[in-house]
Amino acid sequence: MNSDYKVVLSSQARKTLAKVDRNTRERLAGAIEGFRKYPPEGDIRALVGRPGQLRCRVGQWRIIFRQNRERCITEIGAILPRDEAYK
Repeated sequence: MNSDYKVVLSSQARKTLAKVDRNTRERLAGAIEGFRKYPPEGDIRALVGRPGQLRCRVGQWRIIFRQNRERCITEIGAILPRDEAYK
């Protein structure tokens, strides 16, 4: 198990974190900390029809991400409310 993964957020993910309320931001940040490990921690599932993409459920929010095991990088593509995450 490697705990040296670097977490990279997309500009969309950064904007979402900046806009949400403090409590939600803290919960999302706590979930993101779990992505520094392999396998990532949290309520995580593979996305059907999107090879290599995973989602982490944080209440009504979804964090869409990939983990590159060769480069030890977790790339967060989006942080979305549940109703927008699967469109």
